[in-house]
Amino acid sequence: MPHQIQGPDHAGRAIEVAVMTRATAERVWQCWTDPARVVEWFADRVTGSLEEGGVSWHFDRLGSAMTYRVIAMTPGEHLLLESAEAPGTRLEIVIAPQGDSTMVQIIHSGFTDVPGPD
Repeated sequence: MPHQIQGPDHAGRAIEVAVMTRATAERVWQCWTDPARVVEWFADRVTGSLEEGGVSWHFDRLGSAMTYRVIAMTPGEHLLLESAEAPGTRLEIVIAPQGDSTMVQIIHSGFTDVPGPD
């Protein structure tokens, strides 16, 4: 059964998505946590380590980076991160095998209700 991601760990405006993939749960976990996999689909480079408590995803072409500290982590299943630049902004990833597929649930929360860019 998938982990319920909306809850007391999240506040403010949020973006939620659930995606079913044919990738294994192990592969999905690697795509979020292994720097060599993250740069294949998301960031240009990665510094830090989730295992050591924090990571920065660098988007060199955009001249920006996102730095997160680990709040909770269950390897292969669950990752809850909080933004170092915007405390209260959280990114949660839940990975759950479902038959021959894997459900990936993502919630990014903590955005303000004030109009304008976050």
